[in-house]
Amino acid sequence: MPAIVNDHDKLHETVIRATLAAGAAAVAGLFVPASAAAALMALAIGCAVVLPTSLPSLASAIVWAIAAAAGGRIGGGVGNAITAAAIGGALARGLTGTSAKLAAALLGTAGAMTASLIGRAFALTDALAVLPTGIETMITGATSGLVIGVSSIGRHLAVTHEPLEAELRALADQSELGQLLGRAAVAYREAVVAIGGEAPVARAAADDLVNQMTRFGKRWRELEAEASRSLPEDLKQRLMLVGRRLEASKDPLARVELSRAREAMSAQLAYLEEIHNGRERAVARLEHQVATLERLRLAALRLRSADAARMGAELQPVVDELAQAGGDFDLASEALTEAMTESATALPSVSPSPALPSSEPAVVELPALTSGRN
Repeated sequence: MPAIVNDHDKLHETVIRATLAAGAAAVAGLFVPASAAAALMALAIGCAVVLPTSLPSLASAIVWAIAAAAGGRIGGGVGNAITAAAIGGALARGLTGTSAKLAAALLGTAGAMTASLIGRAFALTDALAVLPTGIETMITGATSGLVIGVSSIGRHLAVTHEPLEAELRALADQSELGQLLGRAAVAYREAVVAIGGEAPVARAAADDLVNQMTRFGKRWRELEAEASRSLPEDLKQRLMLVGRRLEASKDPLARVELSRAREAMSAQLAYLEEIHNGRERAVARLEHQVATLERLRLAALRLRSADAARMGAELQPVVDELAQAGGDFDLASEALTEAMTESATALPSVSPSPALPSSEPAVVELPALTSGRN
C-alpha cells in the first residue's frame, strides 16, 4: 500500500515555522545552560510543528521539553539521543492511531539526530567561523529546524488503499461475463460515491456483494480455463470415430474397450453441457446483482438531500435485496461443480487391455476440475 503526502502546503508551512523557531531558539540558548537550551529548542520546534490549540497540547509540549532538558543535562551521545527522542515525541503530539504516532515519532527522532550531526559538523569544520557568533548560531539552529521540519512529514503521510473493486475491474474483458464484471465494478464505485458516509449498512452490504463477485470471477476463470481444454466439436468427432470403429470391430475385447471409451466421451460431453448451463446461470445471477447495485446508486442519489437516518431507512429494501443476492451467490461455480460432482459418479471405470491394437484410440480422461465453495 503506497503512502502519499496528504497536504503539501501544510507541510511547507510547517517546515518554515520550524526553521524560524529553531533559529530563534538557538540564539536564545546562548544565554542559558545546556539543559535549558535543549528544552527551549524542543519546545520551540514542538510548538512550531504542532501548534498548541489547547492546554493539554501545550502541557504535552512542555513535558517533552523537560525530557529534552534531561538529555541536554546528560550530554554526549546518550544525551543527544534522549533529546532527539523527546523532539520526536513532541512532533507526534495530537495524532490519533498508534501507527501514525509511531511513524511521526520515529521520523522526528531521526530528523533530530540528523540535525545534531549537522550542527556538530558545522562546529568541527569551522564553516561558519567567519560569521559573528550570534549569526553562526542562528544559521546552525535554522538548519537544524529545517531538517527537523522536513522530518515532520510523518504527520502528513496517508496510506492509500487499493479500491475494493480493483480486482473485479481487472477481471473485466470482452466476453459476456467479463463485461458484466466490469459493469459491476463501475456500478459499485458509483454507488459508494452516491452513498457517501450516510448509510453504512448499505455500504457494508455492497462491499460484501462485491467481494463475493470477485471470488466468483476468479473461480470462474479457473473453471473456464480447465474446461477449455476439451472442445465439444472435437469430442463429437472423436465420439463418431469411436462409434464407427465399434461397429466395424469383430473382436469382443476390442468392442468392450471401445464401448467404454464411447461412454467416457459421452460423459465428457455431458460435463461440457453442464458447464454451459452453469455459465448461463452465472450470467443471469450477475445481471440481477449488477442491476441491484445500479438501483442502490440511483436510490442513494434520490435520497442524497435526506438526513442520514432517513437515508438508511429508505435504502433498507435495497440492502435486503443486496443481502439476498449475496446469499444466492453461492453462484454458478457452485452449481457447476455440484453438477460435475454428480456427473463424475456416472463416469465408467476403464480397465487397461493389452489386447487392443496400437491403432485403437485410447480412452480419453476428463481433465481434473477442482470444486469448492467461494
